[in-house]
Amino acid sequence: LKAVENRKKEGTTDRGGRTIGYSYLMQKDTINGTFWLRNHEKFCLQSITQNTSASEHKGSYLDLALIYAALGEMEKAYECLEETEERDSYPLWWVTMMRNEPPFNIMRNEPRFQQILHRIEEKYQKQHDEVKEWLMEEGIL
Repeated sequence: LKAVENRKKEGTTDRGGRTIGYSYLMQKDTINGTFWLRNHEKFCLQSITQNTSASEHKGSYLDLALIYAALGEMEKAYECLEETEERDSYPLWWVTMMRNEPPFNIMRNEPRFQQILHRIEEKYQKQHDEVKEWLMEEGIL
């Protein structure tokens, strides 16, 4: 916690705020939790505005969905998740995050979340199968 407090004093609260903020919320510290989550929200929104690689690949939207879920802002979380669906493919870690990140627990069993997750899993599997086929054609597998 000392390192976290030092980051706060130094003003370096933009990165890592999603995890730190959620941790504070789980400890029932809504003031610090909200502080860190809102700072990371600002970082993500700035990333989108500046069209950084994180926003181009929709990572900023996934972070925002996690932030909004942690804050109980479900409609905003869903809007961000739907924005992430514009990707053509997804790495396995992305699917794993959607399946396991604690902030999504509150919505994970809802049909809307399950539909989004299913579409993302399908895109991941399609790319996985295409890569496997290519590796087999090249004699690598």
